[in-house]
Amino acid sequence: MIKVTRTFWVVLALLAAVTAGYMWTRSSLFLRTIFLGILLILVSMVLARVSVASLRFSRSAREQRLELGKILEERIEISNSGYFRKPWLEVRDCSTFPGTLTSRVLSKIGKHELRNFSSYSLLRQRGNYHLGPTRLAAGDPFGLFEAEVEFASTQSVLVLPYIVDLRWFPFPPGYLQGGRVFRQKTLEVTPHAAGVREYAPGDSLNRIHWPTTARRERLMVKEFEKDPQADAWIFLDAQRGTHHCIAERTEKEKEQFWFWKTQQDFKLPEDSFEYAASLAASVAKYWIRNQRAVGFCAAGQRFITLPAERGERQLGKILEILALVDCLGKMPLFALVESQAPHLVKGSTVVLITASVGDQVLLSVDSLIRRSLKPVVILLEPASFEMEGDSSRLVTMIRARGVPCAVVRCNDDLQSSLENGFSQAV
Repeated sequence: MIKVTRTFWVVLALLAAVTAGYMWTRSSLFLRTIFLGILLILVSMVLARVSVASLRFSRSAREQRLELGKILEERIEISNSGYFRKPWLEVRDCSTFPGTLTSRVLSKIGKHELRNFSSYSLLRQRGNYHLGPTRLAAGDPFGLFEAEVEFASTQSVLVLPYIVDLRWFPFPPGYLQGGRVFRQKTLEVTPHAAGVREYAPGDSLNRIHWPTTARRERLMVKEFEKDPQADAWIFLDAQRGTHHCIAERTEKEKEQFWFWKTQQDFKLPEDSFEYAASLAASVAKYWIRNQRAVGFCAAGQRFITLPAERGERQLGKILEILALVDCLGKMPLFALVESQAPHLVKGSTVVLITASVGDQVLLSVDSLIRRSLKPVVILLEPASFEMEGDSSRLVTMIRARGVPCAVVRCNDDLQSSLENGFSQAV
């Protein structure tokens, strides 16, 4: 694609004036100038086309899954496979990736020459972003035309929520239901082996039962039944209007060279839902590392329920959901609890994360207690996020029921808020 510049219109205006002069005087000097101007325009157009021809471009990220607050490192490679030198070349990043610093200008790219550089961007927003499209722009030496070529995105980056490593969190012990095992098969490895079966494609090699395999002379794998130990669940309140984002304060971008030194200075956006997503991710990571089966439930732009499972794979699923979930739901927290609580194992721990201080939170806690579940509440202080409401009365009533409750405020340290915020619980 070729665009005309302001210089082109200036040359065209001069050419029109020379043409008028020739029509008036019939001078050969004006005629030669007209031919020279037309030749200049044609040559410039050809040079502009050649300036973006025979270019090869690649853009990739070292990691495709990164947490909020980390540094995204991109590798940009541009090669000139033609026989003509490129006087200048501008790299324009057209992606929706927030805060990217990929755009720059390169000069004097010789024939068959490869240029590469690295770009560093501070991740400030959750979501899934494509690395591109990217446009390469160049022009002719006279500045009359500008040519562009666009390269589509071939890679995406998933920005996960901000996570803190917790050393302690309320861990109400579950209880075994009569000491018996659920007669339900599971894909997880539990202490309760149910038998063996023939190997099927996709079965993990660590589940092969070698003594039986040797006797029957064919691969046999172990089957397990569901562990009767109580599960842990995270309920995230994603109702529209419950959360609030304080207007972003524009900050001057730091130099890329210093990104690695300032990474620890990252602060979460002043958005209550960003805090809620980070709290949910941190609690999930803590329980997964403590060998608990963790489930997740939220009603954002769509209703999401993730059955309780163990392992790093389950943590990855929860983080992927939290990277994309948004507070656009229509279901209040109480309705979310009522829809899922009947299906939870008795004795399970249920963490409620919300910025609401209404009666629905107290009703949700009472409903969980009646069903022999163990609630834990994390409240985001509305006043600190410039919302109406005071959490002190609700916190007092929740703690009066013997339920652990912590209050997190805007700009609080999440680790200390979760580790020390339950100390006043009854």
